Amino acid sequence: MESQAPSFARARQVFDELCELPATERRARLSAICDLDGASLSLIARWFDALDADPHTSGESRIAAKWMQPEVMESWLQDQQAQRAATLQGQAHGNYRLLQLIGQGGMGKVYLAERIDGVFQQRIAIKILQAEASGDPELIKRFRTEREILAALKHPNIAQLVDGGIWADGSPYLAMEYVEGERIDHWCEQRHCTLQARLRLMVDVCSAVQAAHAALIVHRDLKPANIMVDANGLVKLLDFGIAKVLSDNAFRNTVVLTRDNAGLMTLRYASPEQVNAKPVTTSTDIYSLGVVLYELVTGSSPYGEAVESGASLIKAICDTEPATPSRQFGSTSGPEKVFRPHHQRERISADLDAIVLKALRKDPGERYSSVDAMREDLLRLLTGRPVLARQGNVWYHARKFVRRNALLVATTTAILLGTTFAAINLKLQRDTVIRERDKSQQVTGFLLRLFEQADPAVNRGQVPDAVTMARNGLRDVSANIELKPEVKAEMLATLSTVLVGLGEYAEALTAAQQAQQQTAKLSPIEPILASKVKIALALANIENGHVDSARSDLLSALSSLQRLPSNDEVAALKARTRSLLYRSDFEQEHYADALIHATTAVSDLLAHLQYESLQSAIAQQRSDELHRTLGFALQDQCAAMVANEMMQSAEAFCADVMRYRERTLTPNDPAIVATIAQMALVYESIGNFDKMVDMTRRALAVTQAAYGDDHPNTGMRHINLGVDLRAAGELQDAMLEYQRGIGILTRTRGESHPHTLMASNNLANLHYSMQDFDTALTMHRAVYARRLEVLPSGESDHEQSLYNIAKCLWKLHRPDEARAALQQGLQRSEKRLGTQVDRAGLQMRLLSAQLDFDQGDYRSAHQAVVAVRELAMTRSPDTFALSVIWMLEAQVLERLGLPWQDIA
Repeated sequence: MESQAPSFARARQVFDELCELPATERRARLSAICDLDGASLSLIARWFDALDADPHTSGESRIAAKWMQPEVMESWLQDQQAQRAATLQGQAHGNYRLLQLIGQGGMGKVYLAERIDGVFQQRIAIKILQAEASGDPELIKRFRTEREILAALKHPNIAQLVDGGIWADGSPYLAMEYVEGERIDHWCEQRHCTLQARLRLMVDVCSAVQAAHAALIVHRDLKPANIMVDANGLVKLLDFGIAKVLSDNAFRNTVVLTRDNAGLMTLRYASPEQVNAKPVTTSTDIYSLGVVLYELVTGSSPYGEAVESGASLIKAICDTEPATPSRQFGSTSGPEKVFRPHHQRERISADLDAIVLKALRKDPGERYSSVDAMREDLLRLLTGRPVLARQGNVWYHARKFVRRNALLVATTTAILLGTTFAAINLKLQRDTVIRERDKSQQVTGFLLRLFEQADPAVNRGQVPDAVTMARNGLRDVSANIELKPEVKAEMLATLSTVLVGLGEYAEALTAAQQAQQQTAKLSPIEPILASKVKIALALANIENGHVDSARSDLLSALSSLQRLPSNDEVAALKARTRSLLYRSDFEQEHYADALIHATTAVSDLLAHLQYESLQSAIAQQRSDELHRTLGFALQDQCAAMVANEMMQSAEAFCADVMRYRERTLTPNDPAIVATIAQMALVYESIGNFDKMVDMTRRALAVTQAAYGDDHPNTGMRHINLGVDLRAAGELQDAMLEYQRGIGILTRTRGESHPHTLMASNNLANLHYSMQDFDTALTMHRAVYARRLEVLPSGESDHEQSLYNIAKCLWKLHRPDEARAALQQGLQRSEKRLGTQVDRAGLQMRLLSAQLDFDQGDYRSAHQAVVAVRELAMTRSPDTFALSVIWMLEAQVLERLGLPWQDIA
């Protein structure tokens, strides 16, 4: 009979059963148990030895104190690993034969293997999930996650996935590129590498980690043992076994500290947030890279002698600021020595000190914003340019520039001293003056009449609000037959934009359509005016859900504007048009196209304003209207980068956008609120919920200062804060913010306004999150009924409500009613979008597959979930949606008895 693999769980179970018996009796009982292998019997006997050595402690405290003694576990693990390795070594399965054990990790063992299929010769590394873990759902889940991660990573500095499957004993395995080399610190030491050579290797390491972050993957276990260098000096990053997919909520707030031969080796490269069980983000890897870099250039750990003790090391990681590398460099004393550096004649500069210490900041928000930024600083150091981490001043940067460009500086100075400035003559045409004077008189008359109507004496003591005044203005302009068509068209277009800002979308569309009717009377029509009207009409159409009509007008306006000579007005209108094209693509979830429009708008404005880069614009601190327009365009690009999941660059870019807007706007200018809110979204995307909530609170404070406590905009900011608090798990605080926001919106906009209904929808979802499904269902049905009354029949909000109703019915175990709601929602979606699908459509289809699964119809569930996955793959990047789909698909395949590798 084949021997059973050693089972730690079974050994612990037997120990728990026998430990309270007298010493002589427990050993006799142990020898009578037949289902334990030799390694497990030895393990339990060692536990008994530890127990007998401390007879004054009893009960559970004895078990807790002794059962995990390191020397006991080490012996058992070695026995277990030797037994398993001996069993598998030389074994062949499929295309591979295992040659020898070359490593082991938290999930399994790694073997050197060779291909035996005869196609070609290849040596590979095969990781096999350890037998005792094969029944652990969490380890299997992590193993599958590693497979998906490796399959998604294609980079010359990352070891590639070759194959995967199930080994002969039923254990999952991964076949990976075999890297024949040495760990990075040993490689450098053996070859007596110079400081510059070590830094160049770290540049390549950063490139590999950046590629992982671009795929929304945090390695979480970066250390020299996972960074190999081959004979040609090529860096290879290994072991994504505990990597975290940023969009996978299941792994938030987890700490994974794996073992290796150095005991605390992984812990010594862990970040403070890992040790404190805080959210893991890309900044976690930056910290680990800082530790690796510190050791690589100094030969010592940044924690000194603290590495000798687990408790001391944890305290050092969290609280102790490391000595600068230049001070630590070359030290040969102390047990913390990693190796003796062979580049001691080279001096570690203050620039390198700054780079290393910035990566090692305790607060993740104070480290480099991305690995790309750290890599850029290393390249700057290698090429003699100013490093961004250096907290220097203007003279520091000037010295760097002069050293690199002495001749250029001398030449440029001479040219500047001889430069004179020419005067510009502005010539105004007489007919233009007359036309603008007549327009000004007509507009002035209109405004006087409008403000006369705002007089309380005329309105029985009541001061009309902005909505009433805008409606009165629309009525008066529409009825005024004395206004010239071009003046009337421009005023109506302006009123349309004002009404959109007030949330009066139907009236805004009416005003824009009337403006278009006025332009039809003009022949020829001035291109600027025609473009303004088309832009206003497009904005109103977007707000009313008519995106296709809006795109047609926007493309026409952009074509006209591009034929005009460039000036500030034309540049601003082109940027406005691009912004609306961006928005139309964004709302249809065409995120790649949205990014193109946003980046084009930014580059056009920077070129028009004669800035070489965004940094140049930040330095100028100008606040005129065109610079405000640039701020809006930058904000669009930030949002588009987040939507396209470009997290490795979005965080740094959006931070620059924030700096630009802070320098060009007053502190409480409401225009900055959208940028603050976007930064909150960036922090949410990278898992930094504390900063996300801080940003949203700041947005609320600015809005209150600008508009007051009882304004619709303030109400919306309360709702947004509620959304973020819910995401952060602070549900009771979220409830308070929702209630405050809905109260303000109900008072100022009415209970049937789209914004109020949206807020009520969010409150219902909060009840859903709190498992109060009955209340959530009642609220969602009420929202749906009001939306049917006030919103156009083709509005996507109807589908959102039907999906929310269906998910509540699903949780209440009413599948037939849930299916009916889903069918109604899908019919509306198909009527609105045709063959296209948006996120609500994906959610409804996925819930339908879940209902099939719950009712045991696994074939139908499989067909449905595969169809949903294929639809999701055609959309812009949506890692979270795909991860949810894959999880359900894996469950379906398991019930059908199919291997999980069948997931495409």
